[in-house]
Amino acid sequence: MELFTRYPNDRLADIAEYLELNTKRARLQEGNGLMLLLQLFAKHYLTFDLMVYFTRLKGRDISFNKSKVMQGRVS
Repeated sequence: MELFTRYPNDRLADIAEYLELNTKRARLQEGNGLMLLLQLFAKHYLTFDLMVYFTRLKGRDISFNKSKVMQGRVS
């Protein structure tokens, strides 16, 4: 959530790269950052308007499902 609010004008692909850099710093396996991002979208923690073409999505276009985030329901 921090990356989306810190970089609202950056494209989703750039934010995914930042996330991947952070996972490398944490010594996690390569690709875990992108996998986490995809899971958050798949499980509806993160949402976006489907009318916006995927490659044009920016941090400000991403919304958080606050009810799931507050409940801490990660599976």
